[in-house]
Amino acid sequence: MAHGRDIKSQSSAAEQELEHLLLAIDQRIAVTSAEYTEAKERLHVLTSVLSKGFESRVYINGSIAHGDALSPLNDVDLGVILGEPWATTERHHSPIRIMKHACEVIETLASEYYPGLSADFTGQKRAVVVRFGSDARKQRYEFTADVIVALDCTRGSGVFIPNLQRNWWDRSDPIKHSEMIRQANSATDSSFNAVVRVVKQWNRKAGQPLSSWNIKALALSCILRPMPLLEGVHSFFYHARESLNSGLTPDPAGIGAPIGLEREKDEVLACLDDACEVLDQAIKDAISGNLPASLESIQGLFPTHQIPMSS
Repeated sequence: MAHGRDIKSQSSAAEQELEHLLLAIDQRIAVTSAEYTEAKERLHVLTSVLSKGFESRVYINGSIAHGDALSPLNDVDLGVILGEPWATTERHHSPIRIMKHACEVIETLASEYYPGLSADFTGQKRAVVVRFGSDARKQRYEFTADVIVALDCTRGSGVFIPNLQRNWWDRSDPIKHSEMIRQANSATDSSFNAVVRVVKQWNRKAGQPLSSWNIKALALSCILRPMPLLEGVHSFFYHARESLNSGLTPDPAGIGAPIGLEREKDEVLACLDDACEVLDQAIKDAISGNLPASLESIQGLFPTHQIPMSS
């Protein structure tokens, strides 16, 4: 018969196996150095042309700036903040007018660097989407750039960003958001970004019930210290389920509207219920000695190219 100390040791060893697997998954899904280098080059070009075309501030946002980008990289994010006289004049017009002008600026000035580049916002809610052309780096990279054309808020903090669904402007503070994420990652010794990356991988597999920003906003409320990845992911799913069951996620900066869901609330909660159940069962299987079933569950929850299981 196993003594209490033996059982505790076995449980710890089993959970450590799951921790090793999650760390391997995180390493495999993180953006590659080649993707990161190419992303920085494209961001540099767009930052330069936007600064020149509008003579305004440009900021880099999203997964590359936050440190939680996944491979394959889908897009990069940046924004231009238009001060006066743009801020006052465009605030009284539909965002479509200034977004059309942004498309013209980007296509005119950036095509020198990327022949075949195009910029458009058809079907988008907020962003001008930049496609770099079929010959960009000999088709090695297919990711796009999302450009937010923002108006400086002359009274109060934050900026106004387009909302093409309402054909008007929403208030937000993307620069403050990035600062909060950088601070969270520093305070947690990178646990924050590791949890976000792994959860974003689950989100891809689950059909993207949550936006990337919603994942990060939820993580800001529950990943508050350095912690093992297994603990962090477990904490996230339970917190997200409880929080979203109560209502939409508030804007962490306290300026914008609550963060909307990508699918119906019941569907999102069902996805989170399933994640909690699978993760709990994986931990139980590992502790009971059924490690192969446990590792298979983890790989199914956060699928990547096959990672060999421990013997």
